[in-house]
Amino acid sequence: MLRKIRGLGLTLPSRKEVATGATVTAAVMLAGGAFLFIIDTAGMYLFAVGG
Repeated sequence: MLRKIRGLGLTLPSRKEVATGATVTAAVMLAGGAFLFIIDTAGMYLFAVGG
């Protein structure tokens, strides 16, 4: 596997770059999920109150 990559002249990202990317991705997913949860909860509340 690594020989094929070296043969193509590609480079692998460093562990720090991978960790940073994974952390940013997890943070964005968590924030998006929290936002959708709040919007969905508010929608259900308004539906229940408004009838």
